[in-house]
Amino acid sequence: MNLSKHKSPRDAIIHFIENSETFKSLKEGKLYDDFINACLRNSPDKLLDYQSGMHDPKEMKKEMEELGHDYYEPETGEPLTKEDLEEMRKDRDRIKLEIARVADPREISEKTSTGLSDRAYRQIWRMCESYEKYCIETKQPGPLPLNIVKNLPPHIIK
Repeated sequence: MNLSKHKSPRDAIIHFIENSETFKSLKEGKLYDDFINACLRNSPDKLLDYQSGMHDPKEMKKEMEELGHDYYEPETGEPLTKEDLEEMRKDRDRIKLEIARVADPREISEKTSTGLSDRAYRQIWRMCESYEKYCIETKQPGPLPLNIVKNLPPHIIK
């Protein structure tokens, strides 16, 4: 999402809540479920994404068993354990709970100049800011949802 395409950050956030496939997928846990299911396809007894001639599934299975890995992430080949997937399930459930708590972005308030409450705006802003900081710290590829962090002074990012 690009803030410059909207009249204000509030409009961008309302658009993000109401129209974003990313927000909808996070709300439903779909992004996490897709990732977890992709990993489940690549347990030692399956390795479904590694059946091409480029990989030797028998050798991969042996390596997984020797090193205590339970799954391979298909895009990166990163080895994962059952505990890693359980943590991802907990993260998914935490995110779903946070999103379920987001206020209606069109909630009325007499305390603001716009006549709209700032609750949803602040909640989404904090969530996106945390996520963007995580992406920058871990050097994650891809776009940032609202490009919040890139617009902050450097001393605030840390």
